[in-house]
Amino acid sequence: MRRRMARLEQEARGWAREATALRKGSQGLSKTLRRLEHRCRALETRARRNNLRLLGLPEGTEGGDAIAFLQTALPGMLGLPADVPALEIESARRVPGGTRCDPAATARPRPLVFRLLRLADKAAVLRAVRKRVEPLVWGGTRVAIFPDVCPKLSRRRRARHTAGGHIWRAAELRVSPRPSGCPRGRRELLPGPMAGTWDREEREGRDPSGH
Repeated sequence: MRRRMARLEQEARGWAREATALRKGSQGLSKTLRRLEHRCRALETRARRNNLRLLGLPEGTEGGDAIAFLQTALPGMLGLPADVPALEIESARRVPGGTRCDPAATARPRPLVFRLLRLADKAAVLRAVRKRVEPLVWGGTRVAIFPDVCPKLSRRRRARHTAGGHIWRAAELRVSPRPSGCPRGRRELLPGPMAGTWDREEREGRDPSGH
């Protein structure tokens, strides 16, 4: 009996050592997985660096040549000066996931994602969007332009945006119209921690190399 008890105790100690080793290995794998996910998000965000999303544009408006449509429509839509060089767009396509920017619209058109050749052109488009007082409209339909970011970062931004909306409604704040597609105008009304988090999210979307 004593020999059997001693053997069982020895086996239990061995199992405990194995469990400890497995736990440490699992923790190491979890860290490696998080690091790889972080790098994948950074690479995906960098690949989307020159991309923009045009939301709310009715299906078929761009016709058979989305690039030519955007090069013609964007300057007038954004109110760009006539002497501004033409925007050079590498590609444009519809992607799944509709957004209803116009409350009167019944359909949910797919976003039109387009890639600009130069990062400076993307910055110029976003500056023009932020400077506008009235919402963007094309053909009587309200549209919006946002940076194209990876899905996880997009979900985090939507969560912050929704939380901020709850705060405004609870406080019954009345704010003047803001540029369409520009949540930064709300940052001044957010509590300090939330505003700081929002800024970090925007930096993450703009410069993935800073992760």
